[in-house]
Amino acid sequence: MAKNHSNRKTYQRGSNVHTPISADKIVRTDIEQAGQQKGGKAETVVDRVVRLPELLTILSIGRSTLFAWVAASKFPAPLRLGIRARGWRLSVVLAFLDSCEAEAERAE
Repeated sequence: MAKNHSNRKTYQRGSNVHTPISADKIVRTDIEQAGQQKGGKAETVVDRVVRLPELLTILSIGRSTLFAWVAASKFPAPLRLGIRARGWRLSVVLAFLDSCEAEAERAE
Protein backbone atom coordinates (compact mmCIF):
# COMPACT_ATOMS: atom_id res chain seq x y z
CA MET A 1 0.00 0.00 0.00
CA ALA A 2 1.37 3.41 -0.98
CA LYS A 3 1.91 6.03 1.69
CA ASN A 4 0.07 9.30 1.48
CA HIS A 5 2.61 12.14 1.46
CA SER A 6 0.07 14.94 1.17
CA ASN A 7 1.22 16.55 4.42
CA ARG A 8 4.76 17.09 3.09
CA LYS A 9 5.81 20.50 1.92
CA THR A 10 6.25 20.83 -1.80
CA TYR A 11 8.81 23.14 -3.33
CA GLN A 12 8.63 24.57 -6.80
CA ARG A 13 11.76 24.66 -8.84
CA GLY A 14 12.90 28.24 -9.32
CA SER A 15 10.71 29.65 -6.57
CA ASN A 16 13.75 31.28 -4.95
CA VAL A 17 14.71 33.28 -8.05
CA HIS A 18 15.51 36.93 -7.48
CA THR A 19 15.91 39.70 -9.96
CA PRO A 20 19.53 40.79 -10.50
CA ILE A 21 20.66 43.89 -8.62
CA SER A 22 23.93 45.72 -9.02
CA ALA A 23 26.49 45.72 -6.22
CA ASP A 24 26.73 49.52 -6.47
CA LYS A 25 23.06 49.85 -5.59
CA ILE A 26 23.52 47.63 -2.53
CA VAL A 27 26.47 49.68 -1.27
CA ARG A 28 24.66 52.98 -1.85
CA THR A 29 21.67 51.64 0.06
CA ASP A 30 23.88 50.62 2.99
CA ILE A 31 25.55 54.05 3.05
CA GLU A 32 22.20 55.83 2.94
CA GLN A 33 20.84 53.68 5.77
CA ALA A 34 23.96 54.31 7.87
CA GLY A 35 23.57 58.04 7.20
CA GLN A 36 19.96 57.99 8.35
CA GLN A 37 20.92 56.20 11.55
CA LYS A 38 23.66 58.76 12.33
CA GLY A 39 21.40 61.79 11.99
CA GLY A 40 22.02 62.34 8.30
CA LYS A 41 25.81 61.82 8.44
CA ALA A 42 27.30 58.69 6.94
CA GLU A 43 30.32 58.58 9.26
CA THR A 44 30.65 54.83 9.57
CA VAL A 45 29.31 52.15 7.29
CA VAL A 46 28.71 48.78 8.88
CA ASP A 47 30.17 45.88 6.93
CA ARG A 48 26.99 43.86 6.91
CA VAL A 49 26.61 40.14 6.33
CA VAL A 50 25.07 38.95 3.07
CA ARG A 51 23.10 35.72 3.21
CA LEU A 52 22.95 33.12 0.43
CA PRO A 53 19.86 34.27 -1.54
CA GLU A 54 21.14 37.85 -1.72
CA LEU A 55 24.65 36.68 -2.59
CA LEU A 56 23.34 34.59 -5.48
CA THR A 57 21.49 37.67 -6.71
CA ILE A 58 24.58 39.88 -6.48
CA LEU A 59 26.80 37.39 -8.30
CA SER A 60 24.09 36.23 -10.74
CA ILE A 61 25.14 32.60 -10.36
CA GLY A 62 23.52 29.43 -9.08
CA ARG A 63 23.97 27.79 -5.71
CA SER A 64 25.95 24.83 -7.05
CA THR A 65 28.34 27.16 -8.91
CA LEU A 66 28.93 29.18 -5.76
CA PHE A 67 29.78 26.15 -3.66
CA ALA A 68 31.99 24.76 -6.45
CA TRP A 69 33.91 28.06 -6.38
CA VAL A 70 34.20 27.86 -2.58
CA ALA A 71 35.47 24.26 -2.79
CA ALA A 72 38.03 25.29 -5.43
CA SER A 73 39.06 28.37 -3.35
CA LYS A 74 37.92 30.72 -6.13
CA PHE A 75 35.49 32.41 -3.73
CA PRO A 76 35.88 32.93 0.04
CA ALA A 77 34.23 30.48 2.41
CA PRO A 78 31.21 31.74 4.36
CA LEU A 79 31.30 32.95 7.94
CA ARG A 80 29.65 30.70 10.49
CA LEU A 81 26.87 32.72 12.07
CA GLY A 82 25.28 29.86 13.96
CA ILE A 83 24.74 26.14 13.77
CA ARG A 84 23.03 26.27 10.36
CA ALA A 85 23.46 29.93 9.42
CA ARG A 86 26.19 31.12 7.06
CA GLY A 87 26.92 34.45 5.43
CA TRP A 88 29.56 36.53 3.67
CA ARG A 89 30.75 40.05 4.50
CA LEU A 90 29.65 42.52 1.85
CA SER A 91 33.17 43.97 1.64
CA VAL A 92 34.58 40.51 0.75
CA VAL A 93 31.95 40.06 -1.98
CA LEU A 94 32.68 43.49 -3.45
CA ALA A 95 36.44 42.82 -3.33
CA PHE A 96 35.84 39.58 -5.24
CA LEU A 97 33.85 41.44 -7.90
CA ASP A 98 36.60 44.07 -8.17
CA SER A 99 39.23 41.36 -8.62
CA CYS A 100 37.09 39.78 -11.36
CA GLU A 101 36.90 43.14 -13.15
CA ALA A 102 40.66 43.68 -12.84
CA GLU A 103 41.34 40.16 -14.14
CA ALA A 104 39.03 40.74 -17.11
CA GLU A 105 40.79 44.02 -17.93
CA ARG A 106 44.20 42.30 -17.81
CA ALA A 107 42.94 39.59 -20.16
CA GLU A 108 41.94 42.16 -22.80
